[in-house]
Amino acid sequence: MVKIAICDDETEFLDLLSDSLDSWCRAHQLTLQLYRFTNGDELISAHRAYGMDLILLDMIMPLLSGMDTARELRQHDPHVPIIFLTSSPEFALESYEVRTFWYLLKPLDEVRFHAVLDSWYEVHKASMAHFAARTDSGY
Repeated sequence: MVKIAICDDETEFLDLLSDSLDSWCRAHQLTLQLYRFTNGDELISAHRAYGMDLILLDMIMPLLSGMDTARELRQHDPHVPIIFLTSSPEFALESYEVRTFWYLLKPLDEVRFHAVLDSWYEVHKASMAHFAARTDSGY
């Protein structure tokens, strides 16, 4: 199972992205637990509570921008992969400040999006294979 959060203030884009993620997960025989948000504050709270495997984030949103949301996420989780999906190319360089995994431009190119998800999933599988848990007796 993969837990993926998407955050975009445009509900039509959330629907499109949800369908694309469902398709990608079916192709990879993965169970998807999808969390949908229209603002960064809700996303931050949910990530603290549930711990996402991947966050897909718009840049331009009311209240808390995508960049501010990513900065807040990084204060509490320096490792969660963040992919920006936005119509704003001007923030691409700044996105490296929050260690973004990828920066994709709208409109969504599903082939490219799925290729980026493939790249993320390879990294995700490798990190899960090397997961170390601290116990009372060590690692």
